[in-house]
Amino acid sequence: MIRSFHTYAAICSLLILCKPLCSQVKADTLNRHIYEDVPQMPEFPGGIIEMEKYVLKNLLLPVMKEAPPKTGVYTRFVVNADGSVSDVKIARSSGNLVVDDSVKAVIRRMPLWKPGMLNGKPVNCYYNLPISCFKFK
Repeated sequence: MIRSFHTYAAICSLLILCKPLCSQVKADTLNRHIYEDVPQMPEFPGGIIEMEKYVLKNLLLPVMKEAPPKTGVYTRFVVNADGSVSDVKIARSSGNLVVDDSVKAVIRRMPLWKPGMLNGKPVNCYYNLPISCFKFK
């Protein structure tokens, strides 16, 4: 049964809901603004489909003694004006620290994104990424 769950988990797709709000939220210590929503939001190289492939390929979890997580991991991070990813946070945990830490590590290693744009200039933007599919080694 666990093996069939692992197979199912390996085949299922990511739950990606990226619905930002329309407001500027805060400024970091360097007075750079981080936006929730801009006319052109950040984009992973190749789009959502390539992001799903990247996460499925790189998020490999060790087989766990306890039951696999029943819920996904909701993450929030900043895509900087230079396309790099920073400030990766878990907005809602899967309930398993190994899973949460693995998700954060995969996001930190993402390639450079196409940054969000405001008035023709790249800006720092928050990005929300729920991940609900896990593969096990």
